[in-house]
Amino acid sequence: MDAVLDQGSYVRSRRVRLLSVISPTLNEIDNVEPSVRQLTEALVGLPHEILIVDDDSKDQTWRRDEELAGRVSQLRLLRRLERHGLGFAIMDGFAQAAGDAVACIDSDLQHDPAILPQMVAELERGAGLVVVTAILVHSFVDFNLQIPANAALFYLLAAIAAAFLTARKRRPS
Repeated sequence: MDAVLDQGSYVRSRRVRLLSVISPTLNEIDNVEPSVRQLTEALVGLPHEILIVDDDSKDQTWRRDEELAGRVSQLRLLRRLERHGLGFAIMDGFAQAAGDAVACIDSDLQHDPAILPQMVAELERGAGLVVVTAILVHSFVDFNLQIPANAALFYLLAAIAAAFLTARKRRPS
């Protein structure tokens, strides 16, 4: 996938110790195994975990997730019985993520996981935040940006995620 990088200001470079990939699911029984396979292939050589956050799918997606977890050591599961919805799934995924970098990707195979190593590379070069909208990868530190209205929601969610990760790092263990 070709991507155009927004070369915003960079801070210190850092090594990503663990990438947590959050994949919310709802009735994705046919997609979850190919999605996990593609994620695993795309992340070869990168320390990572895949966190599937399922909204108690009626098609028993969570059962397929449990089967996969027995074969894929990087796979973690969160079956949510309350507070359903994509927004809550993402927030709960962030709360459970063990990584020092977090990505969120749909499990329906609409997003190409091959972009994830490029996003990690941008973080390691010093980007404070990396956001993908359509085929554009935006790397930046400050949030004083002029952005198109259709991308505003993605930037807002990314800013919230960055704030959440920063707060989580400061929490006493």
